[in-house]
Amino acid sequence: MKNFSSIFTLISSLFVVFGPLYSQEPPVAEQKRRVLSHHGDERVDHFYWLREKESPEVLKYLRQENNYTQETMAPHKKLHETILDEMVSRLGKQEDSLPYKKGNYEYFKKYKRDLEYPIYYRSPVGRSLSQEILNPNIISKGHSFFNLASMRVSPDEKYLAYAVDTQGRNFFTLFIKNLKSGTVTKTEIKDIAENFEWANDNETLFYTKQDHETLRWDKIFRYSLKSKKHELIIHEPDEKYWVNIRKSKTNSFIFFESEATLTSETYFIDANTPKAKPVLLSKRSEGHFYTVFDGGDRFFIKTNLKAKNYRLMETDFNKGSIKSWREVMPHREDVLLETIEQFKDYIVFKERKDGLVSYRVYDRKNGEQKVIPFAVNPATPYILENYDFESRKLRFSVESLSLPETIYEYDMGSEKQVLLKQKKIGTNFNSDDYVSMRFFASSRDGVNIPVSIVYKKGLKRDGMNPLLIYAYGAYGDNVNPYFEQEIFSLLDRGFVYAVANVRGGSEMGQYWYDNGKMLNKKNTFYDFIDVTKYLIKEKYTSPKKVYAWGMSAGGLLVGAVANMRPDLYNGIYAQVPFVDTLTTMLDPSIPLTIGEYDEWGNPEDKVYYNYIKSYSPYDNIVAQDYPHMFVTGGFYDSQVQYWEPAKWVAKLRTLKTDNNLLLLHTDMNAGHGGASGRIESLRQLSFGFSFLVSLEKGLL
Repeated sequence: MKNFSSIFTLISSLFVVFGPLYSQEPPVAEQKRRVLSHHGDERVDHFYWLREKESPEVLKYLRQENNYTQETMAPHKKLHETILDEMVSRLGKQEDSLPYKKGNYEYFKKYKRDLEYPIYYRSPVGRSLSQEILNPNIISKGHSFFNLASMRVSPDEKYLAYAVDTQGRNFFTLFIKNLKSGTVTKTEIKDIAENFEWANDNETLFYTKQDHETLRWDKIFRYSLKSKKHELIIHEPDEKYWVNIRKSKTNSFIFFESEATLTSETYFIDANTPKAKPVLLSKRSEGHFYTVFDGGDRFFIKTNLKAKNYRLMETDFNKGSIKSWREVMPHREDVLLETIEQFKDYIVFKERKDGLVSYRVYDRKNGEQKVIPFAVNPATPYILENYDFESRKLRFSVESLSLPETIYEYDMGSEKQVLLKQKKIGTNFNSDDYVSMRFFASSRDGVNIPVSIVYKKGLKRDGMNPLLIYAYGAYGDNVNPYFEQEIFSLLDRGFVYAVANVRGGSEMGQYWYDNGKMLNKKNTFYDFIDVTKYLIKEKYTSPKKVYAWGMSAGGLLVGAVANMRPDLYNGIYAQVPFVDTLTTMLDPSIPLTIGEYDEWGNPEDKVYYNYIKSYSPYDNIVAQDYPHMFVTGGFYDSQVQYWEPAKWVAKLRTLKTDNNLLLLHTDMNAGHGGASGRIESLRQLSFGFSFLVSLEKGLL
């Protein structure tokens, strides 16, 4: 009887902490009144207590929400598994990546359908003998979360350094593998960022360290594998700035960058003299953002100095002063210079005009220029691995919403273009079965918004098609219409998929970014709504068949839109949404907050406080009908803390006036990117897609 009593007590205590395994009704979080006061304004937050990460009560609530979500979706398990199987089948049984040359070896990886991670290999140039250099499927065993990042082969090609995170908070441990003996050593370089580089002596490593609380990359250390000595060489005290390490293409220099949203500066050292003191190229100046590239005999500098859309300059290695910079490519009002790929004889400019990317080849000897023609248009191109500085050939890929990654090699001298490989998508996929296109939708203030869509051939524009619309619209990040094999599980079920390049990205140039941030942030939301209305007007869909999808800052977008125009959407899929915007931006102790002021504004200024409050999704929930919603969070998320989606859902439950479904799933083992491993990540995405399909079929 004593043992039975102990077991009963244990079960009872677990029930108190975690709640019942299943619940017929949605969980209701307890309301605990908390008054937040700022600038004389008082906000009452009844769910502030959900920030208490270690609280058993918080864990109980998150567990109840997860159980409710699983219970609600249980009748649709077969659909979920079918969609997952479709996604996995498109991975194919096995496919090798295209080898790329770096040093004396060619590197590639093999994908096997049933494995979570690719296996990495290399072969001596000109020989078919391959060597397995790392198998993450083995080293990840025993970990519920596993993230392999920043693999770096030593300059003498004898050692492989790689960083591993097994929790999801982006704190990595550095390992070094002897590529001859296979011996792996766990180094004393622990709790670091994923950012590190080798010096050319093959025994010195530079690594970046992040603040343990704010997670800001603020320190750069030099470490000797022989002496085991850690030496701090750069410390960035300004909380707006992040530091970064980057080795130059010629392997001659190591760059140490300190960057904020609007401002940057770069130090460098000769990679052959790793003990040297870093040299500052050009001191930071507010609003001046520049990036340095090694041109072999000079530095090239991409800069926004007197050039909103950036221009390219050059300077001698020993002349960093701006006064010594010479112009290579001038600023253009209608063209955004995104980056360059430099070679001994050529520079390739990645440019963006009217939302489309092109590559311009510049001959360093005579200044002649030519634009590389793409086989398909509109296309999304990507510059691939081009490590050989002496090469005359550029390797790049082209894809679209309906075209899988297709890799080309372009001879910059002869202009000859050769198709090298097209990614295989299972056994039954055919690009010709789908239609993709690009057009512009007009916003309420007369601005043309780029929109890309894809759907299956034969679809009728009669307003009866379900449509999923995706956007991001923040940080100047571009959402290119790239190939997403997962989407075809929706397209084959009659969905239209749309990507809206709303303001806040830089698809239309730097001004597009400026017009979608700070005190212009609402343009992002208005653009999304106006694109949705345009797609309805053009009879691609109708309000009861539109679904909105956003992640992180894109989750803020769909959260704001849900408050503004809930009538336009039948469902919303919000992944790790940044929805408690005002409270987060008022708390500098939360990781990443201070560095975000240049994006959202500092709410310590009342003007920004009032503006952020006017759109913050959590603060603008009202008593009205809302669409069906599926919301996700990551318990170890360092970018959007788990409590933001949790608080949002809890408050929505108390105020919304409809009976529509509201589901929350918090991954208790993951961070911002969700589950690790490609099959596990597909499992999560297929769960969200099964929610959308079930809604469309009227099953939920």
